[in-house]
Amino acid sequence: MGKARGKPIVPQPIDNPMIHAPEGGVIVTSSLNETKLSYPGAHGYLHEVDITDASVTAAQTAIQQAADALVWTGGRRTWPL
Repeated sequence: MGKARGKPIVPQPIDNPMIHAPEGGVIVTSSLNETKLSYPGAHGYLHEVDITDASVTAAQTAIQQAADALVWTGGRRTWPL
């Protein structure tokens, strides 16, 4: 059984098109099921994120807005220091 911050992870029930474990007992490290990226949480639950054109565009927009909100000084660079 895995551990999160030194505490045991108790696998919780999973029921999706790829995994049927209604009694728990399964830790999924990560998986991609159709458009769902799944990963385990510290409390043993499987979390899913929908990876679609819309969600990727929303993430790209949020990251760009965060970068645009920063105050930049100096010239443009196209390579790292």
